[in-house]
Amino acid sequence: MSHSDQRPLPHLAAVPRDFIRSLAQTEPTLGDVLAAVNSLAARFDRLESAVNPPPSQLVVNPDEIARTMAQLRIARPITRVPR
Repeated sequence: MSHSDQRPLPHLAAVPRDFIRSLAQTEPTLGDVLAAVNSLAARFDRLESAVNPPPSQLVVNPDEIARTMAQLRIARPITRVPR
């Protein structure tokens, strides 16, 4: 007994074949799902490392720069070239 608000089911020939095939497909296994998740995680890690590169090992330290410049001046004094 059908209600007045229910539409009749379409004839099987009117249903697209892709939809029928999708109903017949088996569900993915847990292994397939885990492999897909691992693949996406690896892709995300590569993308994140490309967007946010690791910090440089070189650190700008003003005190160290001043010491180095002083050592360079002692080792080779800066002379002005006459014009």
